[in-house]
Amino acid sequence: MRYLLCTLLYLLSGAAFAAPTQPGKAYMSVIIDDLGQSSARDSRTLALPGPVTMAIMPDTPHASTFARQAHQAGKTVILHMPM
Repeated sequence: MRYLLCTLLYLLSGAAFAAPTQPGKAYMSVIIDDLGQSSARDSRTLALPGPVTMAIMPDTPHASTFARQAHQAGKTVILHMPM
């Protein structure tokens, strides 16, 4: 299960490689961490406007479902691998 989730999140994270196109402009990245544990909290983060990256922990109760929802909503999805 863990390897399947890791593969899914890796494939969904293609947008993470975008680079700034205008030199001299400042950019800020927003990453929401530790997702997949609470569907209520995950839903609130999914409703955030703009380009927000969702870092989902593997083997959490809602990880697979939330990863699909975030991807369908156009958010960048990455794996938060605990060390």
